[in-house]
Amino acid sequence: MPIYRGDGGSGNATTDAYASDIALDAQTATTKANEAATSATNAATSATQAATSATNAATSETNASTSETNANTSATNAATSATEAATSATNAATSETNAATSETNAATSATTATTQATAASTSATNAATSATTATTQATAAATSATNAATSATNASTAQTAAETAQTAAEAAQTAAEAAQEAIDGFFLGAQASNPTVDLNGNAVTAGDWYFNTGDNTTRIYDGSAWNTINPDLIGDTTPQLGGNLDLNGFEITGTINGGSY
Repeated sequence: MPIYRGDGGSGNATTDAYASDIALDAQTATTKANEAATSATNAATSATQAATSATNAATSETNASTSETNANTSATNAATSATEAATSATNAATSETNAATSETNAATSATTATTQATAASTSATNAATSATTATTQATAAATSATNAATSATNASTAQTAAETAQTAAEAAQTAAEAAQEAIDGFFLGAQASNPTVDLNGNAVTAGDWYFNTGDNTTRIYDGSAWNTINPDLIGDTTPQLGGNLDLNGFEITGTINGGSY
């Protein structure tokens, strides 16, 4: 899995791509929330306009009632004066016409207010739905972000463990190489003749030893010359003592095989 450096990412391409998708989802959720807020504002405006229309309708109805009162007053005055009555009757007819017109306008305004109220209710419902969707998407984005953070942490932990294991392996290899170098410095293995350098390429020193394949002897260097280790107990099938041996107060003067002790 490739690791990128210096780009501000987690160092893991898959994790960074996943985090980018999450950021895009979060941005989409924010856009939805803004659209929901706009719809709610438009709904509130529509409701205000509906209330204003209703108020205008009420005012028109009041004006119609006032006009009707004025018409009655004019009719009363007409009884007092024929001319004034005729004028008042005309005024009353005009007022009545105006009242009818006002009443019609009031009905129209009421119908408009009802339509606008319905539209406002629909807008409010849509706004609530959009807000719910935005909340759901925001929750999903937060969950995805948490999962991404957990994955990044696990990846970092695994990488640290791998680096620690590699360091330990390198240390073990170094120790093994040092041990082999130390062995190669004094045990020269099998040689056909006396060597002058050890297996590390350094000059032989006192204590170095090897097995001579020419005469099948083991030789050790004393600092100036190679000496054969005698007797060769491995190759000697009949070893003998060089003198009398005193063992726990008993003197052995010959070999046991010879019958004297």
